[in-house]
Amino acid sequence: HLADTTDHQLLTLLRRTAVTALAAQPADSAERIWRTACLATCLRDIHRAVDAATPLRPPAVQRLYPSQPAVPLTPAEQTIAGLLVQGVPSPEIARRTALPYAKVRRHLESLRTKSGSRRGCGPAALVHLLITTGQVGVPDAGRPAPDLTTGQMRLLRAHATYSRVNDLAADAGIATSAVRPRTRELLSLTGAPDTTRLIALAHSWKLPCLTDGAAGTAPGTQPVSAGGDR
Repeated sequence: HLADTTDHQLLTLLRRTAVTALAAQPADSAERIWRTACLATCLRDIHRAVDAATPLRPPAVQRLYPSQPAVPLTPAEQTIAGLLVQGVPSPEIARRTALPYAKVRRHLESLRTKSGSRRGCGPAALVHLLITTGQVGVPDAGRPAPDLTTGQMRLLRAHATYSRVNDLAADAGIATSAVRPRTRELLSLTGAPDTTRLIALAHSWKLPCLTDGAAGTAPGTQPVSAGGDR
């Protein structure tokens, strides 16, 4: 696929990588280490160039769709939803609301049902649903959006839709082993403490990967996969 590209930057990177990889191995161990480091740098640069050049595309895996439209939340559910959008984990929600943890979990399941998601939907995907269905307001980010590559946008979109690592990897178009390190990189770049807060920030920034329909933002059609409570 890359060999057929006409992109000058990619062609240059490919040639440099090929020369580095095919050159005879030096006898000196320090030189071999240097050669390996150069090859790793070449591969990293190719990966970044491909990320920047690859457009968003439809998901490669089957998504699960909500079974019913959103319905109004109770005052208690609104409180919990507001804390969830702020990135507050379930145990801390229980502490702040003085509710038993088991009751908080029941409220979260009710939020999933009322927002139209499936049972066990992860917190980040649930926040995406709550915001897109209008059941909770979009928080103020308090800072401008960072510059994200197309690959990072795809990973962010995947976190708004899926919870399982395999599904995240398939939707983002990356290896399963790359999901966690790239997610950490994305969190560091956006200043989000976790993926739940990341999705809320992305909505406040009106990032196109969540607002142009790529993540299925229409109420009643939002795809969400099963995951787990935090």
